[in-house]
Amino acid sequence: MARKREEIIAQMNQWASQHKELRELEQNTSRTSVWKYAKQVMAFAIQTLERMMDHHKEEIRKEIQTQKVGTHHWYFQKTLAFQYGDLLSVIDNEPRYLTLDPSKQIVKHAALSENAQGGLDIKVVKTDGRNDPVPLNMDEQSALLAYLNQIKFAGTKIRVISRPANLIGLKLQVEMDKQIFNSEGELLGQSGHYPVRDTMEKYLKNLPFDSILYISKLTDAIQALPGIEDVHFTETRFLNEETSSYEVFHRKLTAPAGHLALAESETQISYSFT
Repeated sequence: MARKREEIIAQMNQWASQHKELRELEQNTSRTSVWKYAKQVMAFAIQTLERMMDHHKEEIRKEIQTQKVGTHHWYFQKTLAFQYGDLLSVIDNEPRYLTLDPSKQIVKHAALSENAQGGLDIKVVKTDGRNDPVPLNMDEQSALLAYLNQIKFAGTKIRVISRPANLIGLKLQVEMDKQIFNSEGELLGQSGHYPVRDTMEKYLKNLPFDSILYISKLTDAIQALPGIEDVHFTETRFLNEETSSYEVFHRKLTAPAGHLALAESETQISYSFT
C-alpha cells in the first residue's frame, strides 16, 4: 500500500542522518530550504510510483481472479457476460463472443449456490424501465441455460432460477410528529407523499441481490425519517410460493427468488402522534 508523504519523508530523514553529507544539508541554513523542497519533490515522486504499483497489483489480482475457471466467481462473471441472441464462437479453444455488446447483456443480477445434488443453482434477474428487478422470460432462460451448458465444466449440472420478487406483508406501528404528518402518515402540504411506505419500498428495492432482509435495519431506515419518533413491527410475513399462503418470519429473511417486494394488501401501518 502506498505510504503517506510524511512517512516517506520521515524515512528519508532517518536515512539522511546516517550520512555525513546529507546531515550537513540539514544543518546548513543557506541550503535547508532547498533541501526540504527537494525532499518534498522526491517524496511526491515516490508516493506516485507506489500508487501506480498498487493500481497495477490490483489489476493483476482481478485478472487472476477472472482466470480461475470453474469457481463461483468465474460462473458469476460468465453469467453476467451472457448476450441474448448471440452465438458463441470457439477462439483459442475457449467459447467466446466475437463482439462484446453490453446492450445484449440482459442479466443484471446473479447469485450462485450449490444444491443438494452437487450442481449449481444460478439465480438471475434483468431490470425493467424503472430499474426494478424482474424475471427473465422462458426464451431468455432457455438461451442462458444453453450458453452456460456450452461453457461449463464437463459434468456440472446447472439450474437457472429466475422468479418474480418474493412478496412480504408487514404490520407496524409508527409514532410521529403532528407538525410534519397527518393522521394517515401523509406529509403535510405534500399530497400523495407517504414517507414511511415509500421508505420501505425503496429499502427493499435497494437491497443487494440475494441478500438478507433484517427487520432491525429496516426499522433504522424508517426511524431516520424526520418526524418519526418510534417504529414497532408487530407482524412480519412472507408469501410461501409452494403453499400459496403467508408465513411468519422473525428478525430476518432471505428471499428464495433473490429479491423482495412489499405486498400492498398484506401491509398495514398504524399511525399515532407523540
